Amino acid sequence: MKSTSAKLIIIFVASTIVSFFTNGYDVNIINYSTILNTLMSSFAVSFAIVAIMFTILDRYKEKTNDPKLFLERTQCILSELIEDTIGLFALIVSLFIVSLTKNIILICNFKYFNLYKIILVFSLFLMFALIFDILCSTKLLIKNLNNFDDTAKEDFEITSQERTLIQEYRNLEPENRKVLLENMKLLNIKQTIAKNQKNQ
Repeated sequence: MKSTSAKLIIIFVASTIVSFFTNGYDVNIINYSTILNTLMSSFAVSFAIVAIMFTILDRYKEKTNDPKLFLERTQCILSELIEDTIGLFALIVSLFIVSLTKNIILICNFKYFNLYKIILVFSLFLMFALIFDILCSTKLLIKNLNNFDDTAKEDFEITSQERTLIQEYRNLEPENRKVLLENMKLLNIKQTIAKNQKNQ
């Protein structure tokens, strides 16, 4: 919360400074229609990224044997990605409200500061900050998925002994396969009991 407030303050101060030094100049990018169109395009792209990430994560989740670890690596980043997307939508709504109250805002102008221009520049800078956060979150999420994929591959790496066991298993008759599986389960239970007794 503190870092978010600090970011907003820094963006507001930067917006005020830029607005002051560009006062009297015709800067094409600092106008309502350009900023609104850019915001709407950014929101559409961000929404698409979130939808794609949900699909990818759902597929990864089906393959994992450790859902808890999977959620730990992805949930926080995905939540941040969604919050940034909501932030872009909130900016669009805010700009729409600003357009409705433009005449009132223009009355509140100060001698050296154009309040309407400050709001537009603030929206532009905040949009850049949100897009940067979305890019960082997406990159981190993909990196974690790649790491998770590498871990999964290591966990399922088959040794030469395991390959021999699989080949021998395939050569058995169906009834003998059932016997082998039952014996392996029984052996595993005995091993677990022995470990528990040692730990006590």
